[in-house]
Amino acid sequence: MKRLLIVFALFLSSYCIGQSISADTIKSNKKFFVAYEFSILSNYLSSQAIAYPTYIGAGNSITGTGVGGTWLTAYEIINFGVLIRYNINEFSENTSVSASITPTIGSGLNGAGGSGDILFSSDGSALEGITFSLPLLAEYNYGTIATGKSAKRLGFMVGFGIEVNGIFPFGNTVAFYTIQPNTVVYIHYNPVWIEPAAKMAFRYINKRQREKEISVKGGFGSPDSFVDGQGNPYIYRSFSLKLSMAWYLK
Repeated sequence: MKRLLIVFALFLSSYCIGQSISADTIKSNKKFFVAYEFSILSNYLSSQAIAYPTYIGAGNSITGTGVGGTWLTAYEIINFGVLIRYNINEFSENTSVSASITPTIGSGLNGAGGSGDILFSSDGSALEGITFSLPLLAEYNYGTIATGKSAKRLGFMVGFGIEVNGIFPFGNTVAFYTIQPNTVVYIHYNPVWIEPAAKMAFRYINKRQREKEISVKGGFGSPDSFVDGQGNPYIYRSFSLKLSMAWYLK
């Protein structure tokens, strides 16, 4: 029941944002485009790592120290958003350069990754939670929906920029691990991070004459170096990967 309420709230918030931008506003400015975006079981987020002290060995046999890393993860069940795009320059009816912003919110399963015996909740299980993403992209558009005058039925887009991501589990967001029987280290996560992002989209007009878009977006943070409980070095970077569909408002 709780998940159904979450899904309904996500859809309602996305719908209200889209409807707040009236059809008259879109028609009065042919460089302005708005679309609803959604994805199901196709969005994965892994947050920026938090560093913490690691101890090589266990119990009374600790042989050294290092720096470990742990991070939040989210596998979304469902995600909704509103794509808002403005054409900065139109070179022809079928080519343009634009800027876009796509606030999205989703719900799914959250967990933690990293080195050592990290526990994310009291029983080590995954938690439900809310995620959000806010990509800001510069885009090159060709074909359908590249401009308000394009007559092509197919098109594509390539975009680059940055995105702000967030993972907010319902419940405990403090990780902990035991280095000795009476010594526990607690780790407080930073649930929001920024990273470079890229997006590719295929656009088409369906049989009902509606403009649609299928896209893949990925984000990749800068690498960080850590050491695990056995003294082995490893490199980690935050990332996101999402497959989604959008349909444009008339």
